[in-house]
Amino acid sequence: MIAYSSPAPVGGILHERALLEYESARILLQNGVPSTLPFMVIQYGDKYQFNGKRMGVVVNLSPERDSIRLSCIQYGKAVHRGIDAEADAYFDKIRTSLGVKGKPELETTRLQTINLLARKIGKLIHDFSAAGLYRYSSEWSNFEYDFKTEEVFLTDLDSTLQLKDIPAALRPLQVLRDLGTAVYRLVVKFGFPSVLDDYTLTNLLRFDPLTELLVGYFPNAPYDEVEAISKRLWQCFTPYWFLLKKHKEAIWTDWSRSRRQSYKMDHDLFYILTITLVFPLFKDSSLFQLYPSTLTIDDMLQKAKNYLGERYEYFLYLLNEGKMPHQQSVEKGYELTQFHKKGEGVIATKPFKKGQIVMVGKFVKISGGNHSHAAQIAKNVWAIHEGLTHKVNHSCEPNIGIHVNETGAHDFIAMKDIAKGDEIVIDYALRNYQVEHFPGECRCGSTQCRVKITGWKDLPINKKEEYYPWAATYLLELEKEASH
Repeated sequence: MIAYSSPAPVGGILHERALLEYESARILLQNGVPSTLPFMVIQYGDKYQFNGKRMGVVVNLSPERDSIRLSCIQYGKAVHRGIDAEADAYFDKIRTSLGVKGKPELETTRLQTINLLARKIGKLIHDFSAAGLYRYSSEWSNFEYDFKTEEVFLTDLDSTLQLKDIPAALRPLQVLRDLGTAVYRLVVKFGFPSVLDDYTLTNLLRFDPLTELLVGYFPNAPYDEVEAISKRLWQCFTPYWFLLKKHKEAIWTDWSRSRRQSYKMDHDLFYILTITLVFPLFKDSSLFQLYPSTLTIDDMLQKAKNYLGERYEYFLYLLNEGKMPHQQSVEKGYELTQFHKKGEGVIATKPFKKGQIVMVGKFVKISGGNHSHAAQIAKNVWAIHEGLTHKVNHSCEPNIGIHVNETGAHDFIAMKDIAKGDEIVIDYALRNYQVEHFPGECRCGSTQCRVKITGWKDLPINKKEEYYPWAATYLLELEKEASH
């Protein structure tokens, strides 16, 4: 759900929120997480109220005299050199602290600085959650920099709450939501109206500050896995970004704020995409040890489907980088994996007995001709099946065969007992009368390897006799027709 915060007085703060900020800063200080330091809370008298509640003030101490926020570097005044001397001096000071070389007016210099800050922010949000807090707005206008410690620190903690006060089942989801906020706030501000001319897609993807933020948050995760997540998230943002770029002049001169916002990326879909993509990394992280959960990736997908409705289709498209979604669930008994020498394949995640259905066949579409992912379903008809069936590799010693179900699609049936962890393999001759798209030598490695992948037509007699119970029925019909 989208949960909106309560109305707040402009230019003031409720006493209860002032207490929240003080207590949050105290907890962070106690846990060694960089933030403003709690000093005191003052409650105003009855004269100063908002919606029937007392107002007040919180005084937190900053390690820096400057009150400039990091937002000035990504999308604020420091982006345009020469407009604001104070912002320029702040940018120079941060670059010096971080050891960034290069001309300050260059996009590449700015992105290198953003990268280093993003890595620190990723770690900071991780540590914020580890300290037992949630609900932080990771807008870069809520971060400042401590030049003595060379660390980013947290400010504006008046909306922050404690994880111990909510049910244990909700804690990991709130932690993921805070990471989603940090990711969203970083990405979306590259589409801020005043900087639409100042960042190029080439350099954003080259420097990739989003990967840096995620590496800061998941320091032990494989780098290529983090990069793959970042790539999907940039793909979600980029179309909206270029729509804004297309209308950048009108945005400043003619458009209302509400019209500009209508061109922005769907933030709720982006949040859900983010927390779904990072969920496997989260389960392997130290935060999952602090906030354990019985949630599975299938649970996360079901939650996404419940919330997004018809947008779920687009969500799956983004999740799978534009490919047809794979229904690869460990609970279903199989999953896609990567083999060192032969690329992708499918392995069993549970045992199957001989005769048991391993995969249920369902058509995606009927194809007008044959190709490497097609399965023959009649004399001159081929089809694409849903899910992972086309990822199942060929073997001259298969462990699954074909059963043509009532729709005409191929169910995969265990020809022998299959153990958990075994690769699921099929002989392509069990479904194709002729094989035309595998011209090279067979690399299945079986002791029964025929050297070349062939269709049913070219199988030796003894192999056909072995395969009869497991072959697609139309192959036998084609063979009979060919013999007359």
